[in-house]
Amino acid sequence: MKITVMTAGEQIITLDVDRDESVENVKALLEVETQVPLQQQQLLYNGKEMRNAEKLSALGVKDDELIMMVSNAASGFL
Repeated sequence: MKITVMTAGEQIITLDVDRDESVENVKALLEVETQVPLQQQQLLYNGKEMRNAEKLSALGVKDDELIMMVSNAASGFL
């Protein structure tokens, strides 16, 4: 399935992922695209933080959905 990620800088990234992909794996793909380290990424879906161990399917993410990414550079961890 395809998901669209919008960064805080309004960069639009489209990823082709499996519905059972973990949030951590999505963050790894985004690290390649944005150069923002995985540990500094915070992903939001429907206004709620997505935890690394959760799977997209368990969160209810469907094809062509929008996910927001913000950088948490100040703390260095999530």
